[in-house]
Amino acid sequence: MIDASEMRYPLTLQFISVSTRLKLIDTAGQLVSLSKKKKFRFKEHVEVYQDEKQTQLLANIHADKVIDWSARYNFTDANETLTLGAVGRKGMRSMWKATYEVFGPQGDQVTYTIEEENPFAKFLDAFLGEIPVLGIIATLLINPKYVVKRAGSEELVLRLTKKPAFFEGKFTIDKLADIPADEEFALLMSLQMVTLLERARG
Repeated sequence: MIDASEMRYPLTLQFISVSTRLKLIDTAGQLVSLSKKKKFRFKEHVEVYQDEKQTQLLANIHADKVIDWSARYNFTDANETLTLGAVGRKGMRSMWKATYEVFGPQGDQVTYTIEEENPFAKFLDAFLGEIPVLGIIATLLINPKYVVKRAGSEELVLRLTKKPAFFEGKFTIDKLADIPADEEFALLMSLQMVTLLERARG
């Protein structure tokens, strides 16, 4: 697992190729993980590595269904023998305001929720991004945000913010409260999966 004690927030999450690979870096410039979406799979599969050469596998993320709005994405260790948690969209509620539930290792208990702070910002970012000149302005001025809350509470623990960038998707992750190490790992996996899914959504 990612050693949370070695990380220095805020973290930077950025795409390093079109929609398929994500690099997670801490504020000291140290690589936390590199996530790679496997191509040509009926069920989505993301591999999470500890190094840029992709020799040290940290975890796997597997969809439980073939391309489905309500799919759940399960996190396992490198050997796929230990379940570490899961994330899934929260049904029809995500049609307008992206909302996800994060599950603990047992898979039946929601531990956190992830939701857009301002869904209209995401709509403008996607809509204006298709218009040549306005798209550039939107990229610089409109920054969708996603917040992580403890289940059944309004306490914020993490915030994911899209940053201005011309040629690549870049986000920052700010830590707003203390999180147990095992839960923090699952949340970072969840935010990476949400970023991949929301990018595909537009």
